[in-house]
Amino acid sequence: MVKSKKQHNEKKGQKQGGKRQARKTRKIKASTRHGYTDQLMTPYGGLLPLVKLWDALKFESLFSEVYCEPKRESQYGSLFLVKGLILLLFIGFCRLHHFVYVSEDAMLLGILTGGDVGS
Repeated sequence: MVKSKKQHNEKKGQKQGGKRQARKTRKIKASTRHGYTDQLMTPYGGLLPLVKLWDALKFESLFSEVYCEPKRESQYGSLFLVKGLILLLFIGFCRLHHFVYVSEDAMLLGILTGGDVGS
């Protein structure tokens, strides 16, 4: 037996969540409130969480277990290169040639080698 549309009274679902209106995104304009602080910001301010993440993940031991070292030996080792590439991506460099900047920065070398590097 086929029911016609007039006889078929299916209950419609109720809208859930109330009548909330979608929030409008805030745009940054000249009238946006701002303030100043005495704290200094550095371009490398986000590197501390990266180093803490490497420590929490025990990155060095995990890397030595998983990575197959090639037969050739490099001056700094494969771990230095991989951590350096991750560091470059984290800072915002996008080319391998930018690795030159890491060799000139004592702080970045200290992060990669795990110790203090003298100038």
